[in-house]
Amino acid sequence: MTSPLVAAPQPRDLSEDAVAVPALGTDGLASAFRERGLRQALAQLRNTGGPQDAASLGAVVLGYRLVWQVTGPWTDLAAQRLHESSESPSDTARWQRLIGAVRPPPGGSITGATYEGLLVLVGQARDLLRALIETEQPCVPVAEVARRITALIDSGTYPPGSAPYAGKIAADLNIPAPRVQLALQDLAEGGTVSLGANGRPWIAGSGVSDRPQRIAQWLTALIADGVYPPRSFLPVRPELTRSLVSSGPNVRTAVHMLADEGTLTLLPRGSPVVRPDLAFSSRPCVSMLDAARMLKGEPSAVSRTADAVRETVRVSHNWWQCRTSSTPSATEVNEQIRILRATVSHFLPPAVNRQLTANDETRLRRAAVTALAELPAEPFERVWRAACIGASLLDLLRLTQPEDTARRSGSTASPSTR
Repeated sequence: MTSPLVAAPQPRDLSEDAVAVPALGTDGLASAFRERGLRQALAQLRNTGGPQDAASLGAVVLGYRLVWQVTGPWTDLAAQRLHESSESPSDTARWQRLIGAVRPPPGGSITGATYEGLLVLVGQARDLLRALIETEQPCVPVAEVARRITALIDSGTYPPGSAPYAGKIAADLNIPAPRVQLALQDLAEGGTVSLGANGRPWIAGSGVSDRPQRIAQWLTALIADGVYPPRSFLPVRPELTRSLVSSGPNVRTAVHMLADEGTLTLLPRGSPVVRPDLAFSSRPCVSMLDAARMLKGEPSAVSRTADAVRETVRVSHNWWQCRTSSTPSATEVNEQIRILRATVSHFLPPAVNRQLTANDETRLRRAAVTALAELPAEPFERVWRAACIGASLLDLLRLTQPEDTARRSGSTASPSTR
């Protein structure tokens, strides 16, 4: 991308090798000189924030002033890039953040300067200079990148339900990955794609074709909510497919998706392991008693006997099994979920008081989080969520009933899946 040269004031001379913005009239030549100047400015910050700057407050203050001196001449150019990015909300927000981060306080006064603050400021200055260097290379505007990605989606190159890596999209378009990421953020705002917790795009699609994607998203949510914390194992495949009320091939594909994006590690023999270095935050699971209080509904909504629980779950699973031929109304689904949640709240406290294995504790966490989670907006997905709550409810029933009753419950706990 080339653009008319933006005039900028000369910086105050805090060092002998201060870099001034070159003033040339020819676009191509000016761009080359600007890039050279930007790289020299970046080099000036190479040692800023080093151990020598931690020696005294005076050194810290000089570090702040050097950063402002080095970046000041380039803020007009950054403002021009901000204006050029007006078609892309994500790119606009990026330039606003980059410019605001290195803007000196009014009057240039420094209060509350710290060495840690200097390190942050230096990093922000480097980000600005690198972004400006990138724009001096031939590049496609982010808004145009978004249009090209949309064209690939419309042509079927990335079909509904697929989850191409941003790196693959960048390679297909021969466009730098950072610009692709910005374009994906714009497309996510418009609903063309959805972004996972780790930033991987999911192409919007119809309910049936994107099942592995939906399963992967739900597993990611369970990991983030502490059901499967870092370094823990997922359940064995039969239990995982039962708890997700999904077919083995779809669950297997979803697990491989999460392994490919770095959320899970697949072992040669054994269940997948949640990686310790997740790209998203994972929080401790809600306590079971707190979950029971939050889920508590009207006593009349609770299915208390084992047979009543199994019948409630059977209805939910039948809805999901027959989803392609008949779909209950939204009112029916919401009422069913209300009953399931109230029943989970009834069975959680007695289950907590039992002698539990590590696997049983995982089942309790899954039951609580599945019932508490925010409901999806799509009616199709709400039917699936009701089925998943029902599967967890059968786990609670097994943990709270006498052994012979639990065995009968287990014999009915494998609903048809797709």
